[in-house]
Amino acid sequence: MPYNTINPVVFIDALAEWIEAERDAIRDVSLFSGGWEVWATTQFPLWLKSQFQNQEELDASTHVDIVPGANVPIYENPAKNADLVFNALSPIGAAVPPVMVVELKCQTPRQRWADFRCRLTENLSKLHSTNPDLRERFADRGAIGLSVGISSNDPDLTPALGHRVRRVDLAIHWWADTEM
Repeated sequence: MPYNTINPVVFIDALAEWIEAERDAIRDVSLFSGGWEVWATTQFPLWLKSQFQNQEELDASTHVDIVPGANVPIYENPAKNADLVFNALSPIGAAVPPVMVVELKCQTPRQRWADFRCRLTENLSKLHSTNPDLRERFADRGAIGLSVGISSNDPDLTPALGHRVRRVDLAIHWWADTEM
């Protein structure tokens, strides 16, 4: 079955477009108790799928502990889940981008910057604990860990360790591990 796939650069660009398109919903949902990460990990892939011109499924899975279609645990600790996994179901081919394991954090208006920044740093630790079998299983195309955070767009905030920042209505903090 053919799938729509996405590479890391397009992922960040698409996330910026989604934030612009869904800014009112994001503002409203971010106020709910418990945050908006779970909502974002579901809504973003649905929106992304709608952006493709064809009817093929998007090669994306949410809240998974085993790489879809590969039966390989994502993390050394099998109790840990990845927020999003892209490109794992697509057959091997020249145009298939690397498998992407994405850990997402979304700041709420009530959350202090220091606490959010700490949670982004925790993403790095989690991504560094990926199962070595994941690398072996996808050696033909590679696997990338992506730490992504969406926060308020305060220009005075210091980025989290190793993260780059792209500013739209909100700030997108991202870090990629190509050595996963």
